[in-house]
Amino acid sequence: MNNEEMNIDLQPVEYDPFGGPEITKVIPAIEPQLEIWTACHIGGADASRAYIESVSMRMTGAFNRQAIERALKAVVNRHESLRSVFSTDGTDMLVYAEIDANIQYGDLSALVPQEQNEYIDNFIKENGLLPFDLVAGPLFRCSLFELSHSECYLTFSAHHIICDGWSLGIILQDLSRYYNAFISGGIPEIPAAPSFSSYADAQREFIGSIEYAHTEKYWLSQYEDSVPAVEMPLDFPRPVIRTYKSTRVDYALDVPTVLALKAIGIKAGCSFATTLISAFEIFIQKLTKQHDIVLAIPAAGQSATGNTGLVGHCVNLLPFRSSYNGTTTFTGYLKDRKSRILDSYEYQQLTFGTLLKKLNIPRDPSRVPMVPVVFNIDMGLDNGVAFSGLEYKLNYNPRQYETFELFLNVSGSEKELVFEWSYNCRLFTELSIEAMMSDFKALLSFFIQQPDLKIADIPVFRQDEIKVNPTENNTVEYPKEKTIHELIQDSAELYPDNTAVFFNGQSFSYKNINQTANQLAVLLQINGVKPGEVVAIALERSPEMVMALLAVLKAGAVYLPLDPAYPKERVEYMLEDAKAKVLLTSKKFEGSFTTSATSLYMEDARIRLPRYSFENAVSPVKGNALAYIIYTSGSTGKPKGVQIEHSSVVNLLLSMQNKPGITAADRLLAITTIAFDIAGLELYLPLITGACVVLADTDAAKDGRLLAALVKSEGVTIMQATPSMWRIMLESGDYNALPAKILCGGEPMGVDLAARLLPRCQSLWNLYGPTETTIWSTVKQVVMDNDALLIGKPINNTRIYIYDELLQALPAGETGDIFIGGDGLSRGYVGKPDITALVFTEHTLPDGTKEKIYRTGDTGKWTPDGDIQYIGRSDNQLKIRGFRIEPGEIENLLLSQEDISEAAVVAKDNRLLAF
Repeated sequence: MNNEEMNIDLQPVEYDPFGGPEITKVIPAIEPQLEIWTACHIGGADASRAYIESVSMRMTGAFNRQAIERALKAVVNRHESLRSVFSTDGTDMLVYAEIDANIQYGDLSALVPQEQNEYIDNFIKENGLLPFDLVAGPLFRCSLFELSHSECYLTFSAHHIICDGWSLGIILQDLSRYYNAFISGGIPEIPAAPSFSSYADAQREFIGSIEYAHTEKYWLSQYEDSVPAVEMPLDFPRPVIRTYKSTRVDYALDVPTVLALKAIGIKAGCSFATTLISAFEIFIQKLTKQHDIVLAIPAAGQSATGNTGLVGHCVNLLPFRSSYNGTTTFTGYLKDRKSRILDSYEYQQLTFGTLLKKLNIPRDPSRVPMVPVVFNIDMGLDNGVAFSGLEYKLNYNPRQYETFELFLNVSGSEKELVFEWSYNCRLFTELSIEAMMSDFKALLSFFIQQPDLKIADIPVFRQDEIKVNPTENNTVEYPKEKTIHELIQDSAELYPDNTAVFFNGQSFSYKNINQTANQLAVLLQINGVKPGEVVAIALERSPEMVMALLAVLKAGAVYLPLDPAYPKERVEYMLEDAKAKVLLTSKKFEGSFTTSATSLYMEDARIRLPRYSFENAVSPVKGNALAYIIYTSGSTGKPKGVQIEHSSVVNLLLSMQNKPGITAADRLLAITTIAFDIAGLELYLPLITGACVVLADTDAAKDGRLLAALVKSEGVTIMQATPSMWRIMLESGDYNALPAKILCGGEPMGVDLAARLLPRCQSLWNLYGPTETTIWSTVKQVVMDNDALLIGKPINNTRIYIYDELLQALPAGETGDIFIGGDGLSRGYVGKPDITALVFTEHTLPDGTKEKIYRTGDTGKWTPDGDIQYIGRSDNQLKIRGFRIEPGEIENLLLSQEDISEAAVVAKDNRLLAF
């Protein structure tokens, strides 16, 4: 039930600031106000909503409505800031001589308590969505709801540009003093309020002082070496343009914990505030896995300048920099932070915007500069607040929009603390924030129980929720001894006349493909190819390319897939590094590559093939033999050859045959170069099933319009591509030319792409896996847009581990490094035992068993239902259109040029830029 449905008679406020009182002062806006005005001007209504300060009081007892209304008007007329608006350019603050403070009144006494609460909840939400007009004003509003003859609900809201958190406490104090005097028929004896104009004048004078110079020098010295960039573990990709929508989740800290924390602080000679700040600093350091962070702490200018009764925007954001070494204990950390925090408060009168300018920190439209996380303490907001004959409960109303990524506000008193976690909804899920809350509680418990334990040895997470592998029971029996070509031979026997490959209008049956591959395998053996030796394949996309791959496997050899379009130096390096014995290619590429491998041309082979047997021969190798070597980018400047066994591919194919699924009636469009490992799924998955490979030629594979035409003309039912290629397909304009089943992988899909693909297909699947674990390791059906953020669960006989930096398992919601174990693991890199040992490590599981696992370099987190959410890379590696690229490899090649002394490679808009 919304407020309109309840038919509450609200008395509207009619107010025109320019039709009434005169302007008595024009105060030049101070620097922090200019920053807020600029943020609201650029960010619009959402940004303005992020600056709403709002508190409510549920009051019980014999309240006097007229006295409360009189008290509010007196408070407003007492403080300059509450009578102010801003000039159209935001540079001046205009103060009126007096202003009417009308209260929005509503009588809810006819409603039952549940309806009253529902109405108030709706009102608080709607109030948080109503931005203030900084020019027209007023910049505050107040509402009073009568719940019964002995209960009311009062809400006061103001824009942060004229009212900070400290000011709210002053307003409540003054409100209670006036109220108490008015109900007794008197006038309160309250000293004149400090004027904001005097405070602003003093701030401007301070800028030219020696003390200001010392203050500026202090803060610049904190960042003279560097400015840490705090990277919170996000649940969603960061929007290009910063957003503000937020939600708040609260939890109360029990009294024993509060007392225990105070005791630790006292022992270290620290205040309770310093203890809480220090604990939260360590929490953020552990959460982000960054030992050097910046945490924003708001500091009230009223306290620093002796204007304790001042209402206005007087807060400065202090960027506290903190770090700890591996041997530091919490007690030691507290003692160290005590003096540093006191120093920071002593030098608090430097505006945050000024510091950003002095540090030359560029503005990024996607994020808050320097300080994404804020820790604030609002304890004692209602100190000195007492309404005669009334009891009250104070609530700090949650903002619907928030300036920062995460804002933790500590409210209440030292005996009843409430931690209010406000977070950006476009960056975090409530699950993750609840996990953070739980982890922070756990960290506080560790500090209480073992304050002298090394901080590095204290885990952040909840020990009782850890699952070593939430999907450890996905073991499925499969024929490990079988090879890829044997599975395809089985299909050829079952479906001899089915079309195995369709290419440029021609159909090739399973019988044709299999028999030709058999003959070519014999030819390879006659040319001296032995089991385990490497045969490189450099052919244009064609059915012969598919036959060549199968022939190498049937000969018991290992194929090295090459793209003839690749740079000559790169291809030659692969041929040499893999020790290729034969290069199976076309005369079109004769002389293109310098190699010790014997060249065998398909044009010559065609003439000789008819003389050889087309019957299936007994495979000279088993499932544990190598099937192929495929090269990925390397940071040293040279690519690395990944060695994959038959059984690993067989496991993948049989798992994918079931999920996402394929039948003999399907037609899969193959578009990927064989030099990219995912081509293995496009070619082999249909061929082990009796389905058809619709093979796109080289030109079509790069052209969205040609691919769309192929999908329509050839009845394609399944297609696998990278997100980049799917975007190209969508941009072709023919939205109906998409297959029924879409497989997407190689790079993050993105919610936006999922939203475009879902209505245009029958099923959408997100796939994830590095080359080193055989093409794909996880699969997720995308049903809703946000599913695109998930990479799902492991495929059969594959195990995923998410560990922290100490290789400790993490629970759901905690971001860590992704490790993969199971039957898809590569043997390692050709001729690179050191690098292999670095990323393929033997790890001891809690039950004592040992398993080889691969460090992917990716980060992710478990969801409660066992899915994995991909977060990003933990190293400098990039993915462009699905290809893994090491910037270091390109940088090293650039540096090898005589005229280049320095080089840097970055990704931008799905392109590589080199400087």
